[in-house]
Amino acid sequence: MIGKTISHYRIIEKLGQGGMGVVYKAEDTKLKRTVALKFLPPELTSDPEAKTRFLREAQAASSLDHANICTIQYKESKKNVQQIGEELDVDFILEGTIQRERPGDPASRIRIIPQLICVSEDIHLWAEIYDEDMTELFRVQSEIAERVAHALNVSLLKNEREALKTVPTENLKAYEYYLRGNEYWSHHHTQEFTLKAVQMYKKATELDPEFAMAWAGLSRAFIWDFYSYYQPRPDLRRAAKTALDKAYELDPESPAVQLALGDYYYYGDHDFDRALEHYKNAQNIYPNSIDALNSIAFIKRRKGHWDESLNSLEKSIELNPLSFDTVVEFGLTYILMRQYESAERMLDRATFLGPDFPIAILFKVLLCIVRNGDVDKAKGIILEAAPVAGPAGLGFEMQPFALLRIMAETYAQQLSRVPPEKYGIVDTTMFHLGLAEMYKQLGQEKKAREYWENARIRLESAKSSVFQEDLQLFLGLAYVGLGRNEDASRIARDIVGDSPLSKDALLGTFRLEVAALIFVRVGAYEEAIDQLELLVSVPSEVSPYLLLLDPAWNPLRDNPRFQRLLEEGQVKR
Repeated sequence: MIGKTISHYRIIEKLGQGGMGVVYKAEDTKLKRTVALKFLPPELTSDPEAKTRFLREAQAASSLDHANICTIQYKESKKNVQQIGEELDVDFILEGTIQRERPGDPASRIRIIPQLICVSEDIHLWAEIYDEDMTELFRVQSEIAERVAHALNVSLLKNEREALKTVPTENLKAYEYYLRGNEYWSHHHTQEFTLKAVQMYKKATELDPEFAMAWAGLSRAFIWDFYSYYQPRPDLRRAAKTALDKAYELDPESPAVQLALGDYYYYGDHDFDRALEHYKNAQNIYPNSIDALNSIAFIKRRKGHWDESLNSLEKSIELNPLSFDTVVEFGLTYILMRQYESAERMLDRATFLGPDFPIAILFKVLLCIVRNGDVDKAKGIILEAAPVAGPAGLGFEMQPFALLRIMAETYAQQLSRVPPEKYGIVDTTMFHLGLAEMYKQLGQEKKAREYWENARIRLESAKSSVFQEDLQLFLGLAYVGLGRNEDASRIARDIVGDSPLSKDALLGTFRLEVAALIFVRVGAYEEAIDQLELLVSVPSEVSPYLLLLDPAWNPLRDNPRFQRLLEEGQVKR
């Protein structure tokens, strides 16, 4: 076989063989890449059962899906190694195949064929075949990491080496559910994926109640669901604490448990200092933890240390260029810091990694507006995304409300084409306030009042230790929509007087923006401009183009102070 060409594959060398066939290293002469080919032995080619089993192996290998492996983006790609490396900004690619003798059987044997490729020269630095029982999976994982590090002439840190040797669970089925939970968790900006992560982590803990990492993952998913969408859900907070306590009892020094502790204090209490302490603990144990780096970046952003946040995100993306969560947050941070070219680069990568995920679509629309007021491009993104993203992907329950005012007709058209049961939206206060803003702009005052009233009913009874300021501001927005101007003004002035930026440099800007909107609607124009002047001087979503296009600020157009904001931003009208 060596030297022969079969179809467009030139056989280079034999890698190994087993009962189900022979594996050869080959060159794909069309795509100019190295591949591994497996051939059934002649005596099995007429055996339907053998061919079915062979097909299952191929399907199992092709379904491999992990945040650090390029199978999803590139398994059908015609791009060569250099093109993939350039897109991911990496020098080396680790590819491989996994074959299980009996898929779904925890006692099955497994074959792993990893290959380390140097991108610039398109050569293999190292390749190996591992034929092992599934029970040896963690040992093989550790050995592959060591061999790859050796091939790259780098040394694993002591903590990393110890972590690789740790067996997190003896129950391989539980570990499989845990890995599935991690994959869903990597896209937790979408509530659907958060809930699926919860299901996977729960299943892992049911199969192995002593599995600390699974309990930690479950706690993180619960507390994020508690935090998202401004829904005060104390039951979720309690569930997160129960899972966290169990994880801490089992393995308090685990990086996963330290991350869960950080998340609990961050999202459950808004105790940024205490959360940062645990995130740093996780990083000290495992310095190259992407989760720890991202979490530290998010805390630094809240504390107003924007450059430090960028540095942490940069290191994270170097370690894992396929992390959607890192890339999309990088894009948002660049938007807020008004580094729009960098934001565009990151959000293009985010939509490549997760083309159907709402958060990346929303940020791309926002970028079009704040960068140069390109409404047509923003509408194009909405129209393109609508069939797959639905209303949930277009910002109806996410900030900013400005988009729903600037492109009210476009959003209304998309909403009208989808039956309510297909919205994909949790019935949140944000959803009702967003629709009220849209209908107000369309001149449908009756509908707008209905949604403001729905929001008011929810907000007057809502209590949250984390979101109380935001819930009060939303209530003020509902009040002003319903004509209760005095109540709305009081709420806005209370929030502004409490110096929100000093407590939270990220959400503080959003609070000031909503307060400015309330001030405009009650006729307190100078107070509104006070907040806008501050917002354009610090990292925030507010830009001169946003101020120019958002009809909410129409009453300020003739005010000299407002005009200066546009002039200083060199807005092209």
